[in-house]
Amino acid sequence: MEEIHLKRIKSLIASQIGLLIREQDVELLRKVVAERLRALNLSSAEQYCQLLGSEAGIRHEREELAVLLSAGETYFFRDSGQHVLLQDRILPELLERRKTQRSLRIWSAACASGEEAYSLAILLDELISDQSQWDIRILGTDINRHAIEKARHGIYTEWSFRGMSDERRQRYFHRHKDAWVLDDSIRSRVTFQTGDLVADKFPDYAVKLYDMDLILCRNTFIYMPPKAISHIADKFAETLAVGGILITGHGELYAHHLGQLRTRVFPESIVYQKVVAPFI
Repeated sequence: MEEIHLKRIKSLIASQIGLLIREQDVELLRKVVAERLRALNLSSAEQYCQLLGSEAGIRHEREELAVLLSAGETYFFRDSGQHVLLQDRILPELLERRKTQRSLRIWSAACASGEEAYSLAILLDELISDQSQWDIRILGTDINRHAIEKARHGIYTEWSFRGMSDERRQRYFHRHKDAWVLDDSIRSRVTFQTGDLVADKFPDYAVKLYDMDLILCRNTFIYMPPKAISHIADKFAETLAVGGILITGHGELYAHHLGQLRTRVFPESIVYQKVVAPFI
């Protein structure tokens, strides 16, 4: 593939899909483009550039490239420090704030195969003695429809449990052949749907994606150029309720304008809280 076409494809992927192709990803990009040329029966990289430059083409390729060019790797209770922070500080604080309404809205964005969303459901099960008295909505979204389908089934192999204690696994899962099946009591508390953080408009009242108390979007911005990060962070801020919390991967919003979000620093992690008036 000629360098001029490779640079053009990198530019289109950054601007149209919101994925940053780092130097260490260039060889992967070459392989992915070759794979897509074969799949689409295209004869040249120039044709693929034309496809990516068209509205219909980019819509068709968005999911394929997002899946092929990002890891999508997750497991239960990934980043133990952030989960300790959620368990000891963030979730109890949100529950206290919402105790009059007895409602809580949580969004696990770019949730891959659902382990993060279910980890949140497990934490809330441990923190609330009687969830029947609460209206709790946990939403997981990802651009990868196959990952979302796996999340809905709630069936996982050993690889997904390297961050979870055996005690929790025995409590919330049961063994079936060579996999572990999540109990329906937890699985039923999470809703999954496909979603594109770059292209979708949110808040979205049609799918009840608004006034969120907590949004987690971790280890996703590392794949994105600064413009896409700022754009999505602004949309997250608009989707949060006042006082709501955004948690990203460590340092993923460093040096970005935070708008309506203010930084809160804990030993385990930095989080971002929506304030009434934005900082100038």
